[in-house]
Amino acid sequence: KAFSTYIREKEIAGILKSHFGNVIIKTIDTKSIENYTSKRVDMGLKPASINRELTMVRFMLKKANDWHYLDKVPKVSFLKLS
Repeated sequence: KAFSTYIREKEIAGILKSHFGNVIIKTIDTKSIENYTSKRVDMGLKPASINRELTMVRFMLKKANDWHYLDKVPKVSFLKLS
């Protein structure tokens, strides 16, 4: 990966950590992901930026499922780009 990609992913991980904090991964559901998305929209972020963050959320949840921390991966809905 390019160095700039690494930096962006590290920033996104920090943002996600600040929002979800020490939440038990099994308690993250579609509703909590939608609440996160709404918060980021209210902060004025562009849909593409939010979708990059949601991509990382989905990736982490899929990994948690692969490692048997989750029984089912919650639905992650992406924003439409205009």
